[in-house]
Amino acid sequence: MPRAVIDELTGGLAPDQVDYNLPDGVFSTGVNVRFRDSSAEKCKGNMAVFGSLSATAIWANSIGDGTTSYWIYGSESVLYATDSNSHAQVSTTSYNAPTNLGYTGGDFHGFQILNDTVIAPQRWAPGLLNKVRDLDNWPANTFCKVIRPFGNFLVAMRVTQDGVYNSRLLRWSDAAAFGALPPSWDYTDPTNQAGITEVGNSEDQIVDGKALRDSFIIYKQASTFLMTPIGGLDVFSFRELFTESGMLTENCVAAFAQNHVVLSDHDVVVHDGSSMQSIADKRIRRAIFNSINPNRFERCLVVPNRRERQIYICIPESGNDFPNIAWVWSIPDNTWHKQELGGNISHADEGIVIGADLTIDGLVGTIDGLSGSIDEFSFTPFARRLVLFSGLLKKAVQQDTGETFDGTTMQCSLERSNMGLTRDVGSIKRVKRVFPKVIGTAGDSFRVYVGARTAIDSAVAYQGPFSFVIGSDYKIDCRVSGRYISLRFETSLTNSWRISGFDVEYDTGGTR
Repeated sequence: MPRAVIDELTGGLAPDQVDYNLPDGVFSTGVNVRFRDSSAEKCKGNMAVFGSLSATAIWANSIGDGTTSYWIYGSESVLYATDSNSHAQVSTTSYNAPTNLGYTGGDFHGFQILNDTVIAPQRWAPGLLNKVRDLDNWPANTFCKVIRPFGNFLVAMRVTQDGVYNSRLLRWSDAAAFGALPPSWDYTDPTNQAGITEVGNSEDQIVDGKALRDSFIIYKQASTFLMTPIGGLDVFSFRELFTESGMLTENCVAAFAQNHVVLSDHDVVVHDGSSMQSIADKRIRRAIFNSINPNRFERCLVVPNRRERQIYICIPESGNDFPNIAWVWSIPDNTWHKQELGGNISHADEGIVIGADLTIDGLVGTIDGLSGSIDEFSFTPFARRLVLFSGLLKKAVQQDTGETFDGTTMQCSLERSNMGLTRDVGSIKRVKRVFPKVIGTAGDSFRVYVGARTAIDSAVAYQGPFSFVIGSDYKIDCRVSGRYISLRFETSLTNSWRISGFDVEYDTGGTR
């Protein structure tokens, strides 16, 4: 009896492709299942950190003072800070940060720079007793939509001067000394390096920017520009880098290994400041953009998860006000998976979380069933973790921790549709048995569905669920016939598991 052996699960998800054309080891759909080491495994969950926040946060950032690590976070109007245990209000004025954008800024010479788009940019010296203050030496009657650090400079984009807004206008500060803030923004003074320019001649506005090596990348809606230090009176040179790709909305770029990953208005691309390529096309590009809530696209965000060597493309699906899922790119394997976020999130960032390491007593399942090493979750001063902030609750969670969504069971599924089993699409295949190769906790069970189609575009007729108990079963028996065979695994487990492959045993019959 013929048997199809599929052992290398190395391709991740590719929902954009015609199922029948997918190679073995690539899956049509799935959720909360990631791919690594030639296997498919349950994603890790998350757990609450920081206790109850003082506000529902639309923005947050991690920063330290050299001794203590802090998180500053805020609602549209009030800012707070925490050292992972205590919380304190650090704002003294009322802000008007837009829910879609939150605050922009970043860590600059030990200060947190932040901007609500309405009043002058602010700065905060880390410490629960320290208050947020106006940014020193900021020019009067001037406002900006976005401000970002770049080396010893601050770069303000989409600037309003004396009541006139220009979406292409960019200003940069004078260079700041180590540990200090910029001494001037006066671009008319030839004794300093402050400057001003309009970026590009096209109508598309500046969206955001981020440093890349020795340059600053300026992202517009439909194009990308390079800002490079050249010294002298000009200070920086500006040139168009890409004419066919910009950025969908703010906070949609993440850096890794001297590269940027960017969510544009039609693709997910990676570039090194010189050449660019799509990492989503012919795999998940259409799946991403077809599922974004068009009324909330400005709340999409891109964030790295360096601990797992991943990039999260967080989007609000239809019916959600904030991102509820992430399409996750695994950098080493160049694979994609879809992962729920355990709720609607308004912001995500990496940083040190004090006291959030796991203990043996806090783990679920058996030691042998864990997919990582025992000391994988031990805290060190350098253990930066991805933290998600709820857009609906006064809550933050540490990602990739535990096996549930802060106590809520995770629903996992993985499906491969339209397996031909043979390249003979005319013959009927009669599936008799499926042999899942599963490593997990004895006694936990999978639900296995086996489906069939008579035509490549007809509906799948699934049979099941067939129960597969880890540690007891080595196969499931079934009687499913069709030209195209589909296979689906589902679990609702609070323990980790891994599928290293599966075999499908079948007969071939007539063409009918």
